[in-house]
Parts: sequence; C-alpha cells; structure tokens
Amino acid sequence: MARKKEILMAGAKYLTTVNDQIELDILQSLLASFEIPIFVRDALSGSFIRILMGGSVFDTDIFVKEDDYQTAFDAIQGNYENL
Repeated sequence: MARKKEILMAGAKYLTTVNDQIELDILQSLLASFEIPIFVRDALSGSFIRILMGGSVFDTDIFVKEDDYQTAFDAIQGNYENL
C-alpha cells in the first residue's frame, strides 16, 4: 500500500518536504535550472493560507514527474557529476 505522500497524481513522484517559503523558492529555482517543473501540496490548511497570504507556514510536499525524479534527486543532493 502506498503512503499518502506518494499519492498526488498519475505520473508524479514524491521528492521531499520543505518547511517554509524560502526553502520552497530555493528548491524551485534549483530545479527550474534543470527545467524540472514541481508540483506542491501543502499540509493542513496551507493551501488556503498560501492563497490568502502568498505563502504558507505549514510544511509543503514537493513532487516531480516520475521521468524527472532521478535528476531532481541528484540535484538536491548535490550530485552534479551525474547530471
């Protein structure tokens, strides 16, 4: 049985969780440099807070397309020689 974090949409795979908007922005910029789009899912009422306030104080799960997972994982781990 798959964990809840691993279920977002067909073709997406859980990558990591960030704790605040700054971490999210850094991760999004890093992955954008490799042309990897991300999908986000906020914990609790974070999605509502993000819409209302422009950011969330709750944890945010980051997902990427399954095809981009290994490149994204290597990028956030700093394994640039594999890219």
